[in-house]
Order: sequence, then structure tokens, then C-alpha cells
Amino acid sequence: MCFAIDGVDLTPTKSVSRVSPSTKSKEGACILCAEYILDSNFCQRLFTGLAKSPACMNVEILVGAKLERESCSSGIICKNCVRSNENIVKKVLGIRKQFALSKERLAVDCGIESVKRQSKDSSDQSRSKRALVFSETIDSAQPIPF
Repeated sequence: MCFAIDGVDLTPTKSVSRVSPSTKSKEGACILCAEYILDSNFCQRLFTGLAKSPACMNVEILVGAKLERESCSSGIICKNCVRSNENIVKKVLGIRKQFALSKERLAVDCGIESVKRQSKDSSDQSRSKRALVFSETIDSAQPIPF
């Protein structure tokens, strides 16, 4: 059933946009800023042979996803994005390192060591403290310890 008012279709529709770059455009656009790079001196490849470049690893750290050669919308990154990503990754790694160091320092200075009871194995025949306390006979003249 289709509804139309004054020639305008009111049927709900769904549109899906998909990036499917051609091989030529895939090699010419930066994966982050989507700017076309005409001079190859102003870009870096994300994949060199079978390995990922350091620029690719930095992008993976920042976007939180694994990049694969087959699924990437572009195989290059411009020098400006490489430089800004390197700076951000250095800052993030510095903050992570500082957090780990401060966590260790706080544990040493203010830490409380907690000890948890371990379960006894069945071969241990020793009696528990509770069993020992209740099995002792208490003299009526002595006060009951609390």
C-alpha cells in the first residue's frame, strides 16, 4: 500500500551508503581526511608487502579497529595525518605509562595487602579454629572469652 499526497510518496524508505572506491581512487585518497594526494612524496602507504607500516599501527590504536589490506577504503595516509597521529599516540602512551607508574606508587604508599582464605584439600586432617573453640571444655569459674 503506497500513500501519496500531491505526488509526494510517503512510503518509508531506507537508504544505505557504501564506500566502494575504484582502484585508482583507493590509492590516491588519505584514509583519514579523504583528501586526494597527487604527489607521492606527501603520503605514506599503510601496508608494505605483507607487513603493516608504523602509520597503520598508529591508526589502529586511535580508531580501535584492525585494518586489513582487503577491507581498507584507502591504502595511504597523508603526511599531515601521519604527523598528528604520531603526536596523539605519543601522548596516549605517555598517559598510560604515567597511570601505571602512579598506580604502582599508590599501591606501595597506601596499599593494603589482602589475604584470602584458601580451601583446604581433603587430605589435611587438622581441625579448624572454630572446631577447636567449641570442643574445649570451659570451666564455670573462668570468664568466657569473646
